[in-house]
Amino acid sequence: MGDRRASALDIQKFKGSGTRVRRLAVGLGVPRPGAANRVFRRMTDARSSLLNERTLLRSSLSIDSGFAFNNVSDSWRTFSINFVKALMEAIRMGLIVPSSNTTMETEIPAMLFARARHFPERFSFHSSRMRMKHVTQEELKRMDDDAGRCVLELSDARPSVFAYACLVAIMAQGSSYHRKSEYRLQRIASEAMEQEASVISSAGALIEALVHVRAKRISIIAPYMKPLTRMVASYIEAEGIEVHDALSLEVPDNLAVGRLNPNNLVEHAKSVSTHGVDALVLSACVQMPSLSAIQTVQNSVDIPVLSASVATVWQTLRTLNLTPIVPDAGRLLSAQPAFS
Repeated sequence: MGDRRASALDIQKFKGSGTRVRRLAVGLGVPRPGAANRVFRRMTDARSSLLNERTLLRSSLSIDSGFAFNNVSDSWRTFSINFVKALMEAIRMGLIVPSSNTTMETEIPAMLFARARHFPERFSFHSSRMRMKHVTQEELKRMDDDAGRCVLELSDARPSVFAYACLVAIMAQGSSYHRKSEYRLQRIASEAMEQEASVISSAGALIEALVHVRAKRISIIAPYMKPLTRMVASYIEAEGIEVHDALSLEVPDNLAVGRLNPNNLVEHAKSVSTHGVDALVLSACVQMPSLSAIQTVQNSVDIPVLSASVATVWQTLRTLNLTPIVPDAGRLLSAQPAFS
């Protein structure tokens, strides 16, 4: 991709062009301005050694006026066109998320953007939401009933894969429900698109990931109230995996869960018992942020450390027949074997 990156001179010219990077990126499916900025920094990193980080941010990420190609060099114009083309040809991922979820649309893209430094595939992300504010049995049931509508809406965008991104909504419906849910949603999507659809769930992905790492005994950390954490543990145990220890952070409001500091999980991991276990689920909830802590905790223990969102990305890549490797996301998504 060397010919697509901007030189220092190009970037200085780009600084004066008044390009609105934010509008372009959001319009093409990049989830938020911060993520868009990171994408642009990564795509110019080969020659960014010519500039310090402050200069690069000031010049290449100007967002003060509308998108324009005037006063931009040919090489930067080529880079911009190729960047747009790459996004338009990206693999589409349809996310089915709770209305109050603020994490899956950040952590999943972050992992797949990081993967793009090593693999050619690019992704775009498209969401439909199910109403849910508080993590209670009643709201979870109502929300799960709404998943079919979300799949139907997303089908119009023809995603390559659908991901039902709420672990506890599925586990609250009884043992093995992820299989029933995935089958139901797959039928809806296939009929709507008139072609075979691929549907995964975070609940199913976590179970499959634990089986893959040959975990027979695990510990988990969850943001739920204790009764819901026990329910999640029971669901996992019904799949033949013993839950040795479970830490409940007891945060009932789903929006508040998304605001938890992921770096606190480093200390939480020290307080949960991992003696004799085969894996640690650092976040048994797709809403509880954990990505920035995964590799830190992984480096401190000899067992696989994963989360519901890490498992979702792993299952997504396997479903698409792509190499399931993402840097700094724990052993499950590393190049080394996930099990010993």
